[in-house]
Amino acid sequence: MSQVSQASQASDDDITSAFPQLAHLDELDDAQRAEAFTSVLDQLHHTLDDVTGR
Repeated sequence: MSQVSQASQASDDDITSAFPQLAHLDELDDAQRAEAFTSVLDQLHHTLDDVTGR
C-alpha cells in the first residue's frame, strides 16, 4: 500500500470513527444519505459553536 493510500485510509478511519453514520453511505438510499450528511453537519456546527463560545 502506498503512503498516499495509507494516509487516505487513516483519514477515512478517523472520519468514520467520529461520524459512524458515514461508514456505510453506499448502502443508504438518497434520503438516508441526506439525513446522515445533515446529522454530521449539525454535529460539526455544534462543535464549532462550542469552540468559538457561541
